[in-house]
Amino acid sequence: MAKERLSNDGRAVWGEKGPRVAIIEGRNSDWSKENTAFQPPGEQILWYDRYLDRLDDAYDALLALVKAPKFRRLTAIVICATILTWSMWTKVVWPWIEEERAAWDIYNTQESGEKTQFGVNAHPHLGLIQTEELDPKYLPGGAKADKSRRLIFIGDIHGCHKELLELLIKAKYDHNRDHIISVGDIVTKGPDSSGVIDFLMEQEASVVRGNHDDKLILIAEQRHKSKREGEMEAEHKKKHKKNTHEAIAHALTKKQLKFMQSFPLILKVGQIKGIGEIVVVHAGLVPGVPLKSQDPASIMNMRSIDLRTHVPSKLHHGKHSRPWFSIWNKFQRLQKYWKNSKDRTSHQPLTVVYGHDARMGLQVSKYSKGLDSNCARGGHLTALVVDEHGKQKIVQVSCKKDYTVDSEA
Repeated sequence: MAKERLSNDGRAVWGEKGPRVAIIEGRNSDWSKENTAFQPPGEQILWYDRYLDRLDDAYDALLALVKAPKFRRLTAIVICATILTWSMWTKVVWPWIEEERAAWDIYNTQESGEKTQFGVNAHPHLGLIQTEELDPKYLPGGAKADKSRRLIFIGDIHGCHKELLELLIKAKYDHNRDHIISVGDIVTKGPDSSGVIDFLMEQEASVVRGNHDDKLILIAEQRHKSKREGEMEAEHKKKHKKNTHEAIAHALTKKQLKFMQSFPLILKVGQIKGIGEIVVVHAGLVPGVPLKSQDPASIMNMRSIDLRTHVPSKLHHGKHSRPWFSIWNKFQRLQKYWKNSKDRTSHQPLTVVYGHDARMGLQVSKYSKGLDSNCARGGHLTALVVDEHGKQKIVQVSCKKDYTVDSEA
């Protein structure tokens, strides 16, 4: 019989008949097979423990990634790029697309021969001069004009007589050479509306009718037409707030009123070298509508155009509207296609010089020149000087005082 002996750890060692199995391995282990759920303390691992371990590992890996300088730089770049892209789309690209679409809609309506929706059914406004042509003798470079002549277009003066004189001095105004054209709103707000009216009369200036001029004229006409002396006397005794329409209308002479009544809504300046055809209005024009069909109230008050209906509004642009001059410039750019069409050579781009929109300030584009720079509220008084070569120059003076504090807007 083979001999065997045990080592100190209880395992079999070689004997005469070969190796033996360990003593513990030779014992019956059925009890362990029947009780597989049992594990010694410290070795029992539940499924959620393994899940939490994996979650901890993932968190550690993510934290290490986030803490990496390269990842943080990349994240910052992505965030900035996203914000910039969104801003460019909402503030630049999409508004540009909407304006282009509106301009093309108006152009297609004109090219198809259809009548525009706005201005066709407008009622005539009695007592208003819709359009007037500038005397050719004042036109720089014109056949009947002095070759050295200049036109000086001036923004909303609003009774700022002192600033007007300073502006003309700075522009080197010469009555024998230059002609003044005002974009309207020459009265109210400022301290000396009467002085402004008298000066413009003396200089034989051209002025278009603004909304403040129109209101003053209506009040003055009502006052001068009254035949009841008692009513006139009572009106004379009534105290009016300084620089308001009522106060200025009360002091307006018949000569001054007659001068203001001669203000047209639209002044057709004519062709100027390097610029083209120019017209002057106070507030704006609707693209695609003939000058004779433009609505007088809109000419004196508009600031924006609805992109869907193409109807003007005196409100500033909102969600579905844009500044009228943005649509106007895009529409005029399309006129070259209309001009090159067969038998349609009379339609050429038209440049508008205007005022009224002090909030937007100085706005000079190719086909629109906005000159209201809020002088009456302490801004600037602006002039656009055009010489016989079509060269354009902006001249401004500061208006350091807000005159509207004690007057009605």
